[in-house]
Amino acid sequence: MEEVEKEREREEEEKRREEGREGLSQSRVEEREEEASWLEWEKMKGIVLSGMLGEIKRYIDGKGNDIFKIKNGLGQNIMHLASAKDYAKVLQLLLDKIRELFAEGANQGLVLSDYLDVMTNHKWTPLHYAAKN
Repeated sequence: MEEVEKEREREEEEKRREEGREGLSQSRVEEREEEASWLEWEKMKGIVLSGMLGEIKRYIDGKGNDIFKIKNGLGQNIMHLASAKDYAKVLQLLLDKIRELFAEGANQGLVLSDYLDVMTNHKWTPLHYAAKN
């Protein structure tokens, strides 16, 4: 009887250890995803802030719909960045990209407000940033 109980305890202990490892692994996966997201944001920000419209357009075209999914820790995307910096030509490129995505049917079920009214963690849209300028 005692051996059966001891075996059960060992199995439970092993199960707890395994669950702990899985949780740690998941945490590492999330950390790597956050780091990759941050790196992608920094790359995009550098390209946008360079002001080189040809390079910006190539980057936007290369990312397709995903360009609007890249965000920083505050929840800002490329529309917020361009609006905050008052980069009208970059905003025009982005609006042209949105128009192109809709024309091709590549908007992945999103509607226009999903692109233009996207909010940061503090509930600011790109229009808030543009109006602040």
